[in-house]
Amino acid sequence: MEESSNKDRYVIERQLPRVRVPKELAVKIELEVPDGTRWSARCIDIHLEGVLLEFAPNNIPDVNVDSQVLVIIQLESEITAKIPAIVRHFVARRLGLEFPDLSTQAPEQENHLSHILRTIERVILRGKKQE
Repeated sequence: MEESSNKDRYVIERQLPRVRVPKELAVKIELEVPDGTRWSARCIDIHLEGVLLEFAPNNIPDVNVDSQVLVIIQLESEITAKIPAIVRHFVARRLGLEFPDLSTQAPEQENHLSHILRTIERVILRGKKQE
């Protein structure tokens, strides 16, 4: 029973819809830790409050839950967002990160992230119209 309530809590906490990132979209993501070390990752889904990343088996970062990191997102060399984040969960090769309130802590990065999200959504919509 407790597992169900934890799952419900987890779903309730997500107020914004997540955007699944198509594999064919050129989204470059890196995770940077305070010492400057970076790991490349694949973006599974993203929204204004966080991101879910997946790492290659031989490229798993050495981070702990509640660690503060930097997420660097580059979309087709068009725009780059550098967003502070907190590690919320790390299971197998997947890492869930929460972005802080960007509107007060990093408004310019919030604008970059919003632009990236809109671009991803447009690509998804175009793909659905072609089907």
